[in-house]
Amino acid sequence: MKKILSLILAMAMLLSMGTAVFADANTVDEWDGTYDTTWYDSANPVKAYTIDSAEELAGLSKLIAEYDGTAKGDLFSNDTIFTLTTDIDLKNIPWTPIGPVVKDGKRTDRNSFNSSFDGGNHTISNLYVTGFAYAGLFGSTKSESFHGTIKNITINNATIEDTAPVDKADKTGAGALIGRANKYNIENCHVTGTVNVEGTRYVGGLIGHSYVNIEDCTVSGNGTINATSWDAGGLIGSHGVVDGSSIENCSVIGDAAEGGITVTSPTGVGGAVGMLSNEKNLTVVADGLTVANVAVSGNDYVAYIAAGYAATNSSVANVTATKTDGTEIEADDATSVSVSVAKLTDKNGNETYYTSLADAFAA
Repeated sequence: MKKILSLILAMAMLLSMGTAVFADANTVDEWDGTYDTTWYDSANPVKAYTIDSAEELAGLSKLIAEYDGTAKGDLFSNDTIFTLTTDIDLKNIPWTPIGPVVKDGKRTDRNSFNSSFDGGNHTISNLYVTGFAYAGLFGSTKSESFHGTIKNITINNATIEDTAPVDKADKTGAGALIGRANKYNIENCHVTGTVNVEGTRYVGGLIGHSYVNIEDCTVSGNGTINATSWDAGGLIGSHGVVDGSSIENCSVIGDAAEGGITVTSPTGVGGAVGMLSNEKNLTVVADGLTVANVAVSGNDYVAYIAAGYAATNSSVANVTATKTDGTEIEADDATSVSVSVAKLTDKNGNETYYTSLADAFAA
């Protein structure tokens, strides 16, 4: 009898422990608008940090934003990794991007994020960013050789406004995850719920301006992605193809019941990528893109998937592409990438238009 009783007690303890672990795994830490930087010791920096609360995540943003360069080089080394351990609700409190770059209207690259970030498959909800030239959860990420990785994170509900003046007018970018990403690896990152992203140029649901390897990333839900000047895309506003960069197995799928996703820009607008640009003699790599329940609208370079250059093994479903006057554009087939003619610009700024991508590449 005692053995049976002991067994029952042991099972009860295990069940209660399992319930506690389960409850902890689903805890959402709500941000109160304050910052916690106590986890960082400038005299004894380490290569790995865990981010255990909203305040600690805000502390990371604060440390990079206020870094004055006294340590010579970047505040955190490029082999440092930050790992998120909890879901976070940012409560739509104005957020300073991690790596805001622009300070007092001037670029300061030392205030970029230069390390790696593992979201641990956690979700950050209710992100609101305004008043920054590079706007997103991260402002700007920089790398010289794809050493940095941002992965395993979901952003649920985001309002991003790229509104700040900057000394160089073309140095802007807005996306729920990153405003501008340079030679980074972006893996398994997602935007869900309602996503509204607006900026002057380089505006995307996930990333505004990118030179990255990006794979297995998605934007889903409803909302509007709008560039007032050029380059807006459901996933990426503008993607520059550099040696080693690629886009693979990504999707933009609107929630039809909630109105889907609308992407607009005067020029350079696509369901997935607003402008996929490339220099001659580099391989264009954009493969496995899916776009569904998305409305695309603009005056020039309007595309179902990506304006500029071709993507392979890609598909569209229930996607409309229209001029701003309401005229619907008809693509040659469901996987057509760009409905505009191809254009190449030489080093002197001379533009040559071609009636097909094949002709452009052969030139």
